[in-house]
Amino acid sequence: EVIADDSVNVTASVDPSITFSISDVTIGFGTLSTGAARYADGSGAGSASVTPAHTLSAGTNAASGLVVTYNGALMTSAANNLDAATISADADGVPGSEQFAISFDDNGSTFSMVSTYDQNSNNASYVASTTTTIFSSSAPVASTSVDAHYMANISAATPAGNYSTDITYIATGTF
Repeated sequence: EVIADDSVNVTASVDPSITFSISDVTIGFGTLSTGAARYADGSGAGSASVTPAHTLSAGTNAASGLVVTYNGALMTSAANNLDAATISADADGVPGSEQFAISFDDNGSTFSMVSTYDQNSNNASYVASTTTTIFSSSAPVASTSVDAHYMANISAATPAGNYSTDITYIATGTF
């Protein structure tokens, strides 16, 4: 006897996944001065030289990749704030003027960095209270790390106080 159907249909499914983590959620500049830019770090004391404050790690199996955004208010102390800045091709901005900006180093990854946030080009920016894209991928990507940098300058007229803000980072898969 001959069996008419001798094929086997094998199936499987792969669930959508996305990973996102932040290596340190409490960072700081320490004490700011008018003479030089200050860079936030994980110790909270800050640094006089460009240094990553923490690392963002993101990955997904989404067919069209992912997008990472941020949203946060200005750094404030009572009714005072530090001005948001967009800095182009300048590692320390303009010492002696009020500036707060962030940048990211993709560490040679496959992420597409928004140019105004590209630390490798000494670009930094901050857009307050607006969900803003910083980097993305257009295809699935294994978990990859990006270093976050925070830079601040103050002017002689910047009011004394303890300044702070909360910045929310969001990774969204493009499934």
